[in-house]
Amino acid sequence: PNIDHMLVEGISTSVDANAYSFRNAPHFMGLTQDYSSDGEGETNPRDAHYETDAVLDHYFQHRNTAPFICTRLIQRHGISNPSPRYIKECAIAYRTGSYESAGVVFGSNKYGCLEATAAAVSLYPEATSPVLDRDPAFGAIREPWMRPIQLLRTLEYDYAPREKIVELWELSEDIGEEPSRFPSVFSFFLPEYRPDAGPAIAAGLVSPESMLVNMPTTINMQNGLWSLIRYGVSDCYDDSDTDALGFGRYPGHGNCLDNGSFERGSVYLSFVETDSTSAGLVDELSTLLTQGRLSEENRDIIIAALDDYTPNPNS
Repeated sequence: PNIDHMLVEGISTSVDANAYSFRNAPHFMGLTQDYSSDGEGETNPRDAHYETDAVLDHYFQHRNTAPFICTRLIQRHGISNPSPRYIKECAIAYRTGSYESAGVVFGSNKYGCLEATAAAVSLYPEATSPVLDRDPAFGAIREPWMRPIQLLRTLEYDYAPREKIVELWELSEDIGEEPSRFPSVFSFFLPEYRPDAGPAIAAGLVSPESMLVNMPTTINMQNGLWSLIRYGVSDCYDDSDTDALGFGRYPGHGNCLDNGSFERGSVYLSFVETDSTSAGLVDELSTLLTQGRLSEENRDIIIAALDDYTPNPNS
């Protein structure tokens, strides 16, 4: 409806317009300018402070604040499309300041308690049930930046000599995301983004991280992960030293040699398998990299490829 100060248009004539009301944000500032030379008039700093505090309290206590915050937190914890009941339980925890799980009570019993909210986000059955892994609409796409981070942490990265930091170099244009390189105040992707192709449209599902997925970022991600495994964090992609497709930059020394020396990498993967068989290695990596979600079909394909692999005697 069109809203005026004194009139609401667009409401059916059979509905009593007087039954509707609008809660305006608090207003302390006067409409006239200061009349005193020292600034103590209708619009003085005191009123500005009062109005700022009041409007923040207004937003904090707004009835939409709890479900809004809960939806965003749940999305960032790996579930792009939480159920209404999940959001409701989280909102109740936010408003009451209390959440109970398995006999343990979390929170301070105060409105806006983040301890209770975090407990609801993390411990609600929808977040912990493995049965939902069978639902193709459940979960979320991993953010691009988290993929090399997961690989480094899971496969036990270590520093090369003379190196003390992990430096992933200028990845925002390659994979679409990088810390402290937000393209706007709305971050890298929108929480309500829906892909413009695929079954998500008909299902009405959102996929915020998909906003960064396109052909260039997908190819750059595969090239970078491949380089990370073979050469460590470096600018290398192959032994020719010509394509700077890795996640790092040239450290000023070393060559791109796929011989396990990692001489051009600032960081390398030190993971050593505990089972030397093809099946054992695949199962171990499935647990580490996919939390055991690797399908049987893909597992068999990878095992067959490993069984047919012949190492290069010069590597």
